[in-house]
Amino acid sequence: TWAGPLIEKIPLLEEMHKKAALAKKELANEQVISHRDMDPKNVLWQNGDPLLIDWEAAGYVNPWQELMENLFYWADDGKGGLQKDHFQALVKAYGKECSLAGAPWDKALEGSVLGVLEWLHYNACRAWGTDAADEGEKALGRQQAALTLEQLGTWEEKKKNALAWLKE
Repeated sequence: TWAGPLIEKIPLLEEMHKKAALAKKELANEQVISHRDMDPKNVLWQNGDPLLIDWEAAGYVNPWQELMENLFYWADDGKGGLQKDHFQALVKAYGKECSLAGAPWDKALEGSVLGVLEWLHYNACRAWGTDAADEGEKALGRQQAALTLEQLGTWEEKKKNALAWLKE
């Protein structure tokens, strides 16, 4: 079940949210319009070219925070960690389009967890029935909440590795 672990982690989740919200505020003076949900499931490949779908989350975001969020999606190893080669390849590609000099990596890393926390909140509401129309939606909410809690359990280690790799 997912509710017990969620309740146990409330103090940690509140601390993560507090730090992330502060980082977002400090990064707010530089914003770009972005897709905001560049999970691999929202990228279709057609003849080797990416086609972005599911634009409902599009909006303003700090470019460094967005890069961190995308790095955590695209370099995920499926076991709670990050694949260094994928991480570095994306940073290198991003650096070709935008200077990485002086990027506020610490703040970007702190702010990058906001989307994950929002996803957890959405799914907890679905699981409890506040945002779900039927039992299937509630079950999906429970499943996604449990997976998101697992992901958050490795967040600090991911941040530590990401910061080390960014400084290489």
